[in-house]
Amino acid sequence: MDTGSDDAIAIMTAALSDELDVLGITTVNGNRPVMNTTENTLRVVDLLKADIPVYRGCEEPLVAGLIPERQLFRKTGDKEEVEGKTVTYHHEFLEELPPSVTKAQDISAVRYLIETLNQSEGDITIIAVGPLPTWQWPCGRTPASAEK
Repeated sequence: MDTGSDDAIAIMTAALSDELDVLGITTVNGNRPVMNTTENTLRVVDLLKADIPVYRGCEEPLVAGLIPERQLFRKTGDKEEVEGKTVTYHHEFLEELPPSVTKAQDISAVRYLIETLNQSEGDITIIAVGPLPTWQWPCGRTPASAEK
């Protein structure tokens, strides 16, 4: 998850659902560096007062970086006039939320995924809403994890 505002909504929807048991949230480098996406995820978890562990994922893509057209999304502080008001977007962090109190877990997202999938006696559904390198590592290193 490369948590920006859209992924924040996905986290809230999943965490507040009676039909899902969110075991953990993994972060990844995406439109922002993984340090920022992890902080944003923690801010959302804190807002919800949810007991969901957050695991920091891959800092770089496995194959290729963002193409130049996508690099535009890495700009910060863009401003636009909307209905007579100046709107700033592409913040470094989810500015509407205070800095996180909760901390990311000590183990990496890749290790968390491998251990959780291998220890599970049932199926686990991965809901991927961001870039996939954090998920690709366990699949490549332990194919049995992908079968779960």
